[in-house]
Amino acid sequence: MKVASLKSIVLSALAVSCAGLVHGQTIGLQTADTAESRAAGKAEVTAGAMLGSDLHFYGARGTYTLLNELRGFADVGLVGVSDADASFGAQIGALYSLPDEFISDLGIRATGYYADTYRKGFLGGTLMLISSDETLIPDLFVYGGLGVDISRHEFHAIPGSDRYTKDETKPVGTVGLIYYFTQNVGVYTEGSYRDPDFFFGLGVKVR
Repeated sequence: MKVASLKSIVLSALAVSCAGLVHGQTIGLQTADTAESRAAGKAEVTAGAMLGSDLHFYGARGTYTLLNELRGFADVGLVGVSDADASFGAQIGALYSLPDEFISDLGIRATGYYADTYRKGFLGGTLMLISSDETLIPDLFVYGGLGVDISRHEFHAIPGSDRYTKDETKPVGTVGLIYYFTQNVGVYTEGSYRDPDFFFGLGVKVR
């Protein structure tokens, strides 16, 4: 979508509001993407980190556009929890771009994620509405999202002991910026909140 001052201002205000009210996903890279449709066959690689007070994720994502409106992605990386050694974590998902008839680009993003650390296990999925647009600064994009996360957390004191489970359904949201300093290479930064922790993400994108 072309640059438009009104759209950029409205979207920026919405994104900032979302960041203050809701929280982000726990496993995998954050959204780190915009919502516009793309040509089928396009591929993209993202590498980055999500940092929280007691939960971190460091990994990479591969994204492939299956149809103009539909792209899929997969994340793999290391999950770190404050009281446990780093373990493997993964996320898969898809983003469907809605028709280009709104004040900004809109898309529906669905993910599923999994990780099993020394004392904690995570299994869940997230469904979000993503909005994005180019800002008044060329090649700088803003995006934000709102949705719901359904997850199961498992806890155990020592390996082999009984696990205790906790199911959660909570609102989710995120806000971020992507800047492409060349046609194919960019950087992103993203902020989100998951009760009771804030998360910060940053990374590099190659398309």
